Amino acid sequence: MVQLKLRFAKPAEAEQIVDWLHASDYNEYNPDTLNSSSLRIFCSYDDSGPQQYILLNKVLMLDSSAPKPGLDKLVAAQSFRDFTKAALLLASAEGLREVYALDCGGGLDKMAQNNHFKLLGKEVDGKFEPYRVYRITV
Repeated sequence: MVQLKLRFAKPAEAEQIVDWLHASDYNEYNPDTLNSSSLRIFCSYDDSGPQQYILLNKVLMLDSSAPKPGLDKLVAAQSFRDFTKAALLLASAEGLREVYALDCGGGLDKMAQNNHFKLLGKEVDGKFEPYRVYRITV
């Protein structure tokens, strides 16, 4: 197996990157991402040229929630709405284009959809399959 090399994508590759993004079934490409001030695009390449690009972007993540035990669902929904507003304000102030929220089985699904979050995934054999989220700590 040939070892691939990494570099930043070149401005001249912009059209190819967008073409490849549209051709891929393995992403949730949002054209607005290309306007993000935090966007960095890396290229994996070999002697024959680019093999793959990856868009890296800073995002804001609504992480772990700590509700009071027994918290009323209506109060939890109001809190989530307010946290979402705060996250959007912070993201805007930081120049970030996306806010993510993890649903760990705590009933976030309906609250997220009511607050304009979109569940990320794709149709597989006529059934919607949500994407998995992976984390690595530094």
